[in-house]
Amino acid sequence: LQLGFGTFYNRYGFRYVPYKYSLNLSASYTTESLHSAFHFKGIFNQIIRGISVHLDIKKSRLLRSDYFGYGNDTVFDDSLDEDDYYDYVEDYFIFKPSIHFKLFKRGIAELGAAYRHSDFDLAEMSLLKHFPLGDYGMEDFDSIELNAAFRYDSRDNSANPYKGIYLELSGLHSPNLLDNKHAYTKAGFD
Repeated sequence: LQLGFGTFYNRYGFRYVPYKYSLNLSASYTTESLHSAFHFKGIFNQIIRGISVHLDIKKSRLLRSDYFGYGNDTVFDDSLDEDDYYDYVEDYFIFKPSIHFKLFKRGIAELGAAYRHSDFDLAEMSLLKHFPLGDYGMEDFDSIELNAAFRYDSRDNSANPYKGIYLELSGLHSPNLLDNKHAYTKAGFD
């Protein structure tokens, strides 16, 4: 059984479109594994005129899954599965501030950074014996990300558009800082 709640508060003000700030909070708890999740998202339009400051904070231990080993040649055993041999739980925390600002009427840019902390609990560490990086990233793992995005949105209605264009270009770089020993960069297009 999973229990949860969510709430939001919008503060409106003169010449702030659509609001001065918006606060969203949600939390959940599962009775089977006794784990919880928390998510806060704040959007602040009054701090710097013309710039929207976003703050996203997530903490969760609800992600539970099975890991059967590295590669396609892993042998699966039903009796081991019943004893939770393949179980793993991910505990993570994300702190992600960003700023959003208009470049022109329908074009918005986003610049941000994120701190990520994760901890994986794998029931049977021998499942990693063929993994090329060993147990890298399995214990407490901290990393930093830098991100940027550009969005163009001319849709008449974002939830159910009849006409218009939506374009998003995004990029992310995670440097060799903290526990991250393998820098990576990724790009996205929508």
